[in-house]
Amino acid sequence: MKKKYLLIFLTFLTIKAIAQQEIQFTQFMFNKTFYNPAHTGMPSAICATIFHRSQWVGFEGAPTTLSGVVESPVNFLRGGLGIRLYRDEIGFFDDVNFGLSYAYHIDRAEGKLGIGFRVDLVNKSIGNADWITPSGNLWLTDGSIGAPASSGLSPDISLGLHYEGNKFNAGISTMRLLEAETDLENGAGGVVKFRGRRTVLGSFGYNIPFENLNLVLVPGTFIKYDFTKFQADINVMGYFNEKFWGGISYRLVDAIAILAGAQVLPSLAIGYSYDLTTSSVRRVSSGSHEFFLRYCFKITIPPREIGSYRNVRFL
Repeated sequence: MKKKYLLIFLTFLTIKAIAQQEIQFTQFMFNKTFYNPAHTGMPSAICATIFHRSQWVGFEGAPTTLSGVVESPVNFLRGGLGIRLYRDEIGFFDDVNFGLSYAYHIDRAEGKLGIGFRVDLVNKSIGNADWITPSGNLWLTDGSIGAPASSGLSPDISLGLHYEGNKFNAGISTMRLLEAETDLENGAGGVVKFRGRRTVLGSFGYNIPFENLNLVLVPGTFIKYDFTKFQADINVMGYFNEKFWGGISYRLVDAIAILAGAQVLPSLAIGYSYDLTTSSVRRVSSGSHEFFLRYCFKITIPPREIGSYRNVRFL
């Protein structure tokens, strides 16, 4: 029973957090398009990136997230197009998001500046929840609790700027710009409203090459601010011979993480991170695990040859 009450408390606490904070990925530097539509199509190939994150392993009802981003440069649009899809489960809640993004690219100095936007559809649903309120009443008597098996759909948009250069990268974006409301049914015949919280995100990384060692160090940071709460990741990554990487990251008042990965094939990259929780959640959790897989390829259309052609049937 204590676990059930604890789960209810965590779930309601997380409902508020979901509305205010975007999904957390420790390896955000490999998932820039997920957070910033202006990065869409920045890679010079068609790329598909899949992330899976299991947060607070060992904690009942802990968050589990699966996301996918497919993006491609589109020359005649002078930018790139992308699709973002994710499913985020926590407690009895299940959120599914589908988004379409476009970025306009401008060549600047030794890099490229992107200006982008994304249109999102968010479906929020509640599973077969066995709600019990702290007072011991059933959820049917509380109009502020969503009914089991209820769901709602809402639209939203995101905007962003991103610069990707040889020496550094930097971006800023705003998510849930419309702060759209999602209506879920309650047990009293009415609705419970969940409003998205507008969030500003920023990222920065600076390349420090050591040519004699075939090594590039990249200190960086990732911040999130929803006008009520600030969160930041500070990290240092090392890339060796453009094939292997590793690093360490610290998330303020939350976790210390180690990261590692490899370019196993010219078109395929994999990565893993482990978060050691530093907050009070560490008493019931063994940490968080995160995996990603990226596959990139190019479609080359040979140039049209200029010349005369003959049909062999009419020589």
